[in-house]
Amino acid sequence: MYKSKLQQLSQQRGWEIPKYEVTKEGQEHSPHFYATVTVDATLFSTPYPSSSSKKAQNDAAKLAYKYFSDHPRASSSSPLNDCSGGSAGENTRLSHENPTPLSNANPTPLSNEAGAVAKTDESFGGMLHLFKNQLQTYAQKRNFTRPVYSCERVGPPHAIRFKCKVTVNGQTYESREYFPTLSKAENAAAKVALMSLLPNGVEEDESGYKNLLQDMAQREGCGLPTYFTEKSGEAHAPTFISTVEIDGVNFTGKEARNKKQAEMSAAKIAYTARRR
Repeated sequence: MYKSKLQQLSQQRGWEIPKYEVTKEGQEHSPHFYATVTVDATLFSTPYPSSSSKKAQNDAAKLAYKYFSDHPRASSSSPLNDCSGGSAGENTRLSHENPTPLSNANPTPLSNEAGAVAKTDESFGGMLHLFKNQLQTYAQKRNFTRPVYSCERVGPPHAIRFKCKVTVNGQTYESREYFPTLSKAENAAAKVALMSLLPNGVEEDESGYKNLLQDMAQREGCGLPTYFTEKSGEAHAPTFISTVEIDGVNFTGKEARNKKQAEMSAAKIAYTARRR
């Protein structure tokens, strides 16, 4: 398995353990998976879908392992400038809406896009992961079909960038920037949609933080978050304060009007703290 080989290679070179991200697409009865792996600050992404999450991760690990095996001295300071890692066939993926392969026809502007990516990503201030959840909730409340995402990718396997569109109730919204992962690109497209659909633009919604915290705990191999909530105040106007324990550390949220809001506040504080 290339995942094991890549981990051994990373340990030999004194790098952090490779970090994987998997995206599931398609129908529930016939899903397909894409994966990215980050090694020594360099991201590798599978160019084609796989039949399982495990295979997608192994395919991503294979790309990274072969790249670093062929470039013994490669590090985070060099791969972005080396675009010789693949051909147009290796660096394309079909969009859901456009059957034409989207390839990196002009690699030179990509370095400029990479700078824009970093700046744009930081500007979201940790909110980026929530926009897809918000958009899906928006659609469900109005009995719309689920938002449908389509993506284009550019660049070689070790420096792929993504840009996405999302269609909601027959209307399509597109993010103008490229992002280092498919997940961030989809959330950016969701943000554009929400900015157009909501009267006051995008408003922070804490409801997604419990799911985000649970996903983070599973990725990091921690036990599931445990919540403890205290009720105080008068019977007609109680207040709730919740504490969540994750990996032996406690995080306490703000006072809230009900238990659900208290737990979401605690989850937000825990998630935000652990992402830093």
